[in-house]
Amino acid sequence: KLQSQFSNKNIFSSLLGAKIDNIEQIDFDRIIKISCSKAGLEQNILKFDLYLELTGRNSNLILVDSSTGKIIDCLKKIEPKESSSRTISPDYPYKLPSQPKQKNPFTISPSEFKQIVISSPNLNLIEILTKNFLGMEKCLAQEILFQSGLNETSVQKLTEAQLESLWQNFKNIFAKISEHQFKYEIILD
Repeated sequence: KLQSQFSNKNIFSSLLGAKIDNIEQIDFDRIIKISCSKAGLEQNILKFDLYLELTGRNSNLILVDSSTGKIIDCLKKIEPKESSSRTISPDYPYKLPSQPKQKNPFTISPSEFKQIVISSPNLNLIEILTKNFLGMEKCLAQEILFQSGLNETSVQKLTEAQLESLWQNFKNIFAKISEHQFKYEIILD
């Protein structure tokens, strides 16, 4: 329906004259969803979503009809014979890429966090944080450890109180991130 109301199926021509209604990041992953609307034929409003999948060599830009969930067009087409997990091609339903193995730091429970930490006895704390949580870079992991009064110690040396402190500081940092409470500093050497 939406596809037939555009003069051609090119993503960029489809977006001409559209208004951005919302921009969101999908589940703290590298996927951005831009919801748009545009006046169509006979005064109806066309609604569609533009997905930017920023996933390395598989990055893609996909335009989807909001009402049907079907793909209008995309930059890189993936036919059924090329992938058993998902097809990215016009007229196919849009399906998000498979979830990464890493956990979302905004939705993890205290018990789940602690279980992840103690179940990796051969790794240091920086490695545990960066390998198990989405968006966790070494610098952020070091800040969490610093605020917890810890260094890159191994898990085997952690006390229950240190593990609790690690969880509290992890939770506090991600609460500040979700509330956009950033403090920027310039350090001149």
